[in-house]
Amino acid sequence: MKKTRAWASFLSVLVLLVAGCASTRNTEEMLVDAGFKRVLPQTPDQKQQLHALPADQLTVAHRNGKTYYVFPDPARRQLYVGSPEQYQAYQQLLSDKAIAGENRVDADMAGASNLDEVRWVEWTGDGWVHGSY
Repeated sequence: MKKTRAWASFLSVLVLLVAGCASTRNTEEMLVDAGFKRVLPQTPDQKQQLHALPADQLTVAHRNGKTYYVFPDPARRQLYVGSPEQYQAYQQLLSDKAIAGENRVDADMAGASNLDEVRWVEWTGDGWVHGSY
């Protein structure tokens, strides 16, 4: 049972590491899938603002009384810009991806418990009996 718990802990940590190391490229693909538009800064002021935004982070921006969500990609000299509705679609994609990851871990755990049988030894009145659970 200790091996099964250790394996579960290992898989949980692995999933968190993979999620934490998700590349900006995956984020950009998900933003596009959610309906965000790629915008190329045109003026020197816009280009400066692109580099001033927090890296790898969505930021709320207000312009002409409207709310937008922007994600900078300074390496490609572009922004991803979306509306509140597109932001909600992006949040749903993130949620779906997290659930899919949890389902993969559950499936891996089920497979591991079938393949990695934990051995145990029990003392009975007749001596030691080997078994598994």
